Amino acid sequence: GVNVPHVDGRVGMAALLPTEGEPDPSLSEVYEALDSQLPPYAHPRFLRLVRGLDLEQTHTFKTKKGGLQAAGYDPKLVDGVYLRDAKVRSYTPLSSGDFDRLSSGSLQLT
Repeated sequence: GVNVPHVDGRVGMAALLPTEGEPDPSLSEVYEALDSQLPPYAHPRFLRLVRGLDLEQTHTFKTKKGGLQAAGYDPKLVDGVYLRDAKVRSYTPLSSGDFDRLSSGSLQLT
């Protein structure tokens, strides 16, 4: 999870690793798959598309999450961050304006 100002605890973020050479997954299909398997409160609020080089592993092949958590969800620092939008039942690109509104507490996570 990642820290979001004005929110208690950490907010769920999932990293998706698209298959090399394949198109990126449909984010509305990802939303629908999550919705069919998890209650809404358990959906990750952020998705991040990462490429193979972005995911470091330990010598026992576990993913090192610290780097992903440290990078957070700032669209100025990382590419491919999406925000859950329950109204359109998909994940939408996180804009700088969305980030600023999240930071000020004027945008509520759904």
